Amino acid sequence: MGERMTGAEMAAWRHLLGLTLDELAEALAVNVRTTRSWESGRDPIPLRIGTEVATLVVEHGELAARMVDDGRPVAITRDKAAPSPRPRGWYVAAAARALAVEPGLMVEWA
Repeated sequence: MGERMTGAEMAAWRHLLGLTLDELAEALAVNVRTTRSWESGRDPIPLRIGTEVATLVVEHGELAARMVDDGRPVAITRDKAAPSPRPRGWYVAAAARALAVEPGLMVEWA
C-alpha cells in the first residue's frame, strides 16, 4: 500500500473481517480509541497500519479458501489451538466469504 488507508476503507475491511473496533484494536496492538479516531477520519492512519490490515485481509482470505477447498462442513468456533486465535466473528465472516464462492458449502455451529 503506497497511499494511506482512509477511515471508511478501514471500517469496510474491519466489517469484512468480522471484527469489532475493540477486536481490530487488539489485533493491531493499539488502543480502541485510536481505531475509533482513525475510522472517523479524525486522525490519519499510519502506513504501517494499512499494511497490517492488508495482512489480516490476506490471512482471512486464505482461511476462507481453505474452507472451500477442504470439502467438509465448516464448523464455526473460536479456534483456540490456532497460533493467534481470532474472535468468533472472524470465523463467521470467513465462512461468509467461503459461501460466496461455494454456496453449497455446509456451515455449522461448533
